Amino acid sequence: MFKSFFHRALTALGVTSILSTSGLSALAGKIEVYDIPKESVAGHVHGGPNDSHAHGGAAAADPHGGMTMAQPTIKVAKLPAGWKENPNPGSMRAASYLVSNSEGSEAEVAVIPMPGMANIELQLVNMWREQAKLPVITEAELGGQSVAVDVGTEKGKLFEVASTDPVIGGKHKARILVAMLKRAETMWFFKFAGEDGLVATNKDAFIGFLKDVSFEAQTLPAGHPPMAGGGSAPAMNMGMMGGGATVPPGTGDRPEWKVPKGWTEVARSTFLVAKFQVTGEGAAKADINVSMSPGDGGGMLPNVNRWRGQLSLAPLDVTGLEKLVQSVQITGGNATLVDFAGEGAENGDAQRCVGIMVSRPGEAWFFKLMGNTSVVAREKQALIEFVRSVKF
Repeated sequence: MFKSFFHRALTALGVTSILSTSGLSALAGKIEVYDIPKESVAGHVHGGPNDSHAHGGAAAADPHGGMTMAQPTIKVAKLPAGWKENPNPGSMRAASYLVSNSEGSEAEVAVIPMPGMANIELQLVNMWREQAKLPVITEAELGGQSVAVDVGTEKGKLFEVASTDPVIGGKHKARILVAMLKRAETMWFFKFAGEDGLVATNKDAFIGFLKDVSFEAQTLPAGHPPMAGGGSAPAMNMGMMGGGATVPPGTGDRPEWKVPKGWTEVARSTFLVAKFQVTGEGAAKADINVSMSPGDGGGMLPNVNRWRGQLSLAPLDVTGLEKLVQSVQITGGNATLVDFAGEGAENGDAQRCVGIMVSRPGEAWFFKLMGNTSVVAREKQALIEFVRSVKF
């Protein structure tokens, strides 16, 4: 299965393993459909991780195997009664614990360190609220959604989201507790999610667990080559939205596709499956990011609101999303497309985003074209044709 670091992170921070709802379900029957022309696309086919590319031939091997950071760890003096370590925690977690009750319900406490994840509280909270079938909130309402909490010797924020409807298997309400703590350049998330009664009963134990946490620095093994910037741990220069590219172009598992003429594949971060750039007049350019997430990737609404935040736009609710989405026909079914314009976060220049989400069994693929408005307008149809060419 093709993996994307960033969307694995969002899946870990979301509750897609517990809540199977998706904002897309609310859009059924309310979207427009248009045909994509079936002309062939100029470009070349990527045949897999060993394919040689026109952009300079086969890429050099990554000496660190695609690794961009050492995994930090935590210590807890004593786990609360009834908690146990998760034998299969997953690669995104620094720690994971399972909590169960006599009725057979089980919840997870996941500890997830993520660099470059500051200042996105609103997007994350709205992601959890959307998955719990609660309305999104505004920036002005965010302050009332958290309380201060001790995480070890430091102060964090505790958010709590509880569904009003049975969203777990149509039988149980859900509750999510998330403590956030910023340490240096890393955001730590302590997420406790599961059946409402089980999580609520263990809330005091969770808060006590947070107080007992201590942090341990992770050092590189003896003989490991030094990382960029010096120090004992790999440099954590990854941006939240795929910045800090560390992986050479053309490397890693990916499907076959036909790259449109004028697109140049460039180095990517481990958040992405692939990254391309396309230029216009002068310094005008746009980026095309390809990523994948297990499950539904958190749903369409949180991802669209994240993209809108990158263009200084306010988040949408489900009704607003209904007015924005279109359905496009691709090989094997339909995909969902959004198109909107705003201002670049860095210099306030006019920018536009075209995003396409492809839902597949057990995974969601995201194809995002963002940048100069004229370049994006010119390349929109090329993006659609690119998505049509993908052979998963």
